[in-house]
Amino acid sequence: MAEEKPIIWKGDAQCPLCKTDFKVENVWLNRVKFQEVYTDLAKKYEGVNPMVYEVWVCPNCFYAAYKKEVFLDTSDLNEKLFKKLEPVRKKLGSALATDVARTPDMGILAIKLALVTLQARKGVSAAKFASYFYKIAWIYRSLGEKDLELKYMQMALHRYEDAYEKEMEPQIGKMGETGLVFTMGELHRRTGDDQKAQEYFMKVITNKEMQGDPKFLKYCRDMLSGIKEGEPPEFWK
Repeated sequence: MAEEKPIIWKGDAQCPLCKTDFKVENVWLNRVKFQEVYTDLAKKYEGVNPMVYEVWVCPNCFYAAYKKEVFLDTSDLNEKLFKKLEPVRKKLGSALATDVARTPDMGILAIKLALVTLQARKGVSAAKFASYFYKIAWIYRSLGEKDLELKYMQMALHRYEDAYEKEMEPQIGKMGETGLVFTMGELHRRTGDDQKAQEYFMKVITNKEMQGDPKFLKYCRDMLSGIKEGEPPEFWK
């Protein structure tokens, strides 16, 4: 019987700022297994959670960013502000062991360090910060930490709404306006405001000019139906 190949492999990286060489853990995504997809599109993983490994952290200056292209690109970094944030990075980084296998808690620390770096980048949308907070919430969900999951979902929601209401071009990636509005509705539902959730879901359904992946239209209809029946789904079947 052939030996099963490992899901996690180590690679080499170099900090683009201080030029420190270090090892990084990477995940073969085609070998990752998941059991279900939550209604906010997070996945319930079986075994390795790839979100834990997505951020690279320099063990010397604690510069951190999502791998690999984002990590290597410092063209938008305000180095003066990055230097000013050094005490915050050191405080977080001191709790992050870089010489052992990364745990979910360490993955959360890595994302928090990426958030500190993000503060020093120029022209960053509130939606970008929201996506980082949301990933932290998802990891806490995988750990069964409901209070912390709720806290970070609320932080994500606040920034998504800031981006939607105040920015001309929020950084929302491929999901488009339909995905953003659905996400805000789902975050309201998961944080306890069904009425506001329904308003956002209805907005996707009734606004024919809204751009984005049409699958979100179906998701909004499913969630509205579930809320009215008193049993909204937890997972997409």
